[in-house]
Amino acid sequence: MNIKKLFLILILLIISLFVLSAGLLMITYHTITKDTKFDANMFGRHLVTTSLFDKSNKPIENLNDYLEYTDYDMLSPNVITAFVAIEDKRFFEHSGIDYVGIARAILHNLKALSMKEGASTISQQLAKNTLLSNEKTLNRKLKEIKLAKLIEQNFSKEEILTMYLNVIYFGDGIYGITKASSTFFNKRPFDLTIAESSMLAGIIKNPAKYSPQSDVTLANERKNTILKVLLNNDLISKKNYEEAIEFLNIEKITNRFIPNQSYIKAVLDEACLLLNKSEREILAGGYNIKTYLDRGLQHHIESLMNSDNSNAHNAMKSAIITSNEQSSVVSYHSDIQHSIFKFRRNPASILKPIIVYAPGIERGIISPDTPVIDEPTTIKEYSPRNYNGYYLGLTSIREAVKTSSNVIAVKLLEQLGVKLCKDYASSLGISFDNDNGLSLALGAMRKGCTLLEIVESYMTIANYGMHSAPKFIKSISDENDNLIYTNKISPKNVLSMGTCYLLTDMLRDVAKKGTAKKLADVDLDIASKTGTHGDNFGNSDAWNIAYTPTNTVCVWYGSKSMDKNKMDCKLTGGTYPTLLVKKICRKLEQNKYFKIPTDVIEAEFDQFSSEMEMKICKPSYYTPDVYIKKGLFIDKYAPTEVSQYFDSALPKNFTASTDESAIKIKFRANKAFKYKLIRKFKDEVATLCEYNNEEFCQFEDYLNKIGIVNYCIEVYDNNDIYITRTPNIFLFFY
Repeated sequence: MNIKKLFLILILLIISLFVLSAGLLMITYHTITKDTKFDANMFGRHLVTTSLFDKSNKPIENLNDYLEYTDYDMLSPNVITAFVAIEDKRFFEHSGIDYVGIARAILHNLKALSMKEGASTISQQLAKNTLLSNEKTLNRKLKEIKLAKLIEQNFSKEEILTMYLNVIYFGDGIYGITKASSTFFNKRPFDLTIAESSMLAGIIKNPAKYSPQSDVTLANERKNTILKVLLNNDLISKKNYEEAIEFLNIEKITNRFIPNQSYIKAVLDEACLLLNKSEREILAGGYNIKTYLDRGLQHHIESLMNSDNSNAHNAMKSAIITSNEQSSVVSYHSDIQHSIFKFRRNPASILKPIIVYAPGIERGIISPDTPVIDEPTTIKEYSPRNYNGYYLGLTSIREAVKTSSNVIAVKLLEQLGVKLCKDYASSLGISFDNDNGLSLALGAMRKGCTLLEIVESYMTIANYGMHSAPKFIKSISDENDNLIYTNKISPKNVLSMGTCYLLTDMLRDVAKKGTAKKLADVDLDIASKTGTHGDNFGNSDAWNIAYTPTNTVCVWYGSKSMDKNKMDCKLTGGTYPTLLVKKICRKLEQNKYFKIPTDVIEAEFDQFSSEMEMKICKPSYYTPDVYIKKGLFIDKYAPTEVSQYFDSALPKNFTASTDESAIKIKFRANKAFKYKLIRKFKDEVATLCEYNNEEFCQFEDYLNKIGIVNYCIEVYDNNDIYITRTPNIFLFFY
């Protein structure tokens, strides 16, 4: 067989395989897409078919404001030029599928031996964003192709482009060109420059990477890449290009205020997690979502935060209020666009009660009155420093919590063990990355905490150890009113009631006279903790978490970046965050109080011996009244050992003897106490001698009188507090 025949056979085989593959692909395509539905009502201004309801089942009217729509004639030509050039440059030529683009992408991917380039048209992206899920499967891709063709058959190019620009995602809860242009540039889409349009077009490839809110430098680099494409395709002039490649700085992200917007965003985020659907699918799904929104509290915190003047300190802020009993979020407002379920920051000192003090109390290692020493310390080459370099010296756990001692928190974490403490904190709702250092006691975490995690953990303390995650959504029904989700509150006991009450009692002190003392005059039974994270160049995070028997309130102030544009160092957890909590609390209920649980008792202890011997003991018979204190204890960990400290104060071998000239007195003393030798002769009482820091004591009394004389020794501590006295020794002197 000659070469020509072989070549002809090879060509026929290739053609046959191609025809067979094409036929199989067409059969597969029609089989998979035969039931694919197209609904024109899913596009344009009718994208929102879901309804939200507040806690009183009244509709939340402004859900449609969540997505702002701009018509084609109100779009800047710069927007159209930039998006079409970078997303689908043959948009005005193809009929939904760009076969030339597909062929080019296949060739490029074969050369690169990877899937580096796609060929989805704007029509395909519109189909995916409005009618399909985000799953990456062949089935979804084939359905996307069919829907793209149907979209092209039912709408004009201008209508398709308008709908596309109004639904694309720019990250951080920003959907549509209108909201993106107002968020990043405080402009309407009609007024965007070619540089601004190119930056927005660059975001959608990877919002987490190219949003100026995430990294303004990368956003500018991506913008300039798009401008180069425009220049190479003669879509802008060289002069316009050179002007547009200048660094475009985003000084401040601004947003048109929409009531309930933060709460709506959180509800939609939670619905996405609960139903495993995209936000677009939730909005267009015809759901009836009942929430826990308290309109009165929501309006209250929105008014407070919008009138707050902390922006002068370069601060963003968030505030949340939960109902402890219902395990629900009743109010939430934030400056940030990130999802409340994903936005994480350094929790600083508000983590201390959760990660060290709660486990310490639960394990019986500490109680509020446990003596500790707060001083400069190095543990395993780690040297924590207290705020402003202030140390308490010999103090108690209660005082350490009140002043937010870093040293004591780190010491306790080291004593308990990092793993044990993380396990307890996890049971309260805190999630960890690979966080194992002792600095964890001070809130040093790789990825930080979400606002909800902090609230969840403290709400568990407020609920006496019963844990359940707070929810925004009460129930979800589908378009046929079938209930598909309901928040079934089934709390799990993770801490004893006693532990939670003792922690609460200490945090009450924080609110009265500690780092959150601005809450001292709040007419509520309130416990609180503050936290501040920063360095000498400024603070990046400032917190106040507070709770009553009814509600938990958390306020966060922070810089946009953990490392850049930090807040003023004067903005700490005890300043603006605590003041905002105080204002919020004016709207909260005032008729409930924390009750002492049955596993907590009040017991006496010897304060002086506790401090001297660094352990809590019951008073002995000889303990002076001034040193007998009362403290709160979990009953099974209440002190049982009786202090022996003052028992040892009694002098030993106390004797008195006479000779011809004097009375000789001897006794053995304890150097830790003071002793006074007292003589009584008839009606005369005299202090003969005082002994301090001596062990062997003796005295000769030359009494020039005849009669009965008696001697005793009075014992005092180093503060001149009377402890006890010996029985009298009687002698006849002549």
